Amino acid sequence: MAADSTSKFVQLNTILADTTILGLLGGPTISQGWEDLSLVPGVYGKAAIRFDYGHYTKTVTALEIGISAEYYTKSIPILYAVAPQQYFVSVYASIIFGWRRKK
Repeated sequence: MAADSTSKFVQLNTILADTTILGLLGGPTISQGWEDLSLVPGVYGKAAIRFDYGHYTKTVTALEIGISAEYYTKSIPILYAVAPQQYFVSVYASIIFGWRRKK
């Protein structure tokens, strides 16, 4: 994305006019940018393994570890100082706590 196309979304601080993240100041209001939205088709996939503990107790405790991936038909700009990408991969871990319903 060219620097000219991002100028309507990001205001540079005139006192700290540099290209680092510290030079960014402000942002759009809730009503700005809606006309620039577009639909980009993509594919999402997720694989995980889940360990449930306490099968015979009233409380549920589980640990889930997995990986997810997204792929889009064109590059998606996410952050100001990062080049747009077509694919995103993330690894995650989640801890689940809860109670069982009475049957």
